[in-house]
Amino acid sequence: MYEALFRQDFKDVRIRMEPNARLSLTLTNSRISQMSRAVGRAARTTLLLAPLETTEIRVTYTTNACLWRPMSSPICASSIATSTAC
Repeated sequence: MYEALFRQDFKDVRIRMEPNARLSLTLTNSRISQMSRAVGRAARTTLLLAPLETTEIRVTYTTNACLWRPMSSPICASSIATSTAC
């Protein structure tokens, strides 16, 4: 999955499978200018390659390669969107 996202110019890719079968992705893409298109592409790629037991996919998209932690503010000023697909 990491290689497939990397081939589509996604950077700073972090993939985590949580115990409740949620797959969480954090990534950015400098080539695709529209955030919605980049998140959609990442979600479709992940859906295709995710383990069968996955019940939820959560995509966190960052700009300017900022680190973001839930329940806190970004380390640098950026736009961050989270999308959840069931």
